Amino acid sequence: MIRNGEEYVVETPEQFIDRTEFSKLDALLGNDIAVVAEANKYAGAGEEFNSVEELPQSIIDEMFAELPSPIVPTLQADHREWIHLREGPVHRIVKLHPESGNIWAGGTITSEGVGVSLYQSGEKEPNLVDEISKPWAEVISDEDPHSWGDFQDIQIEDSDFTLK
Repeated sequence: MIRNGEEYVVETPEQFIDRTEFSKLDALLGNDIAVVAEANKYAGAGEEFNSVEELPQSIIDEMFAELPSPIVPTLQADHREWIHLREGPVHRIVKLHPESGNIWAGGTITSEGVGVSLYQSGEKEPNLVDEISKPWAEVISDEDPHSWGDFQDIQIEDSDFTLK
């Protein structure tokens, strides 16, 4: 099967950010940097950050500049399919377009939890690609006991859904 995609040729991490849709923050997160904790080391006196949304671009730029090689980890952390070829300083990167064919998800919501199955069209019948099932206790964060308590009082009707 031949796949199509968008090709990018870059030599530096800066070109990688400029020519692709990734941001410097994406690169930091893709390189397993504890961004907020690390940014607080750069913060001025009396300044503390609690989320990535609070970070000034100057700190993100400085942290990005210190990454030794952000391209490959950023691509690996992304949910899309990428091909990466390197010849010396030149990185040839291709973002593959999704495979053609019908793909859909079907699921069930019950009072116990949610289950989702991912299907792809087959020659005679659909092929099961992946499936997951989670009880509500795993879906809803237990960090806030009030929201979990409120959720338990909700009546959930069993229902099926399809996403195409």
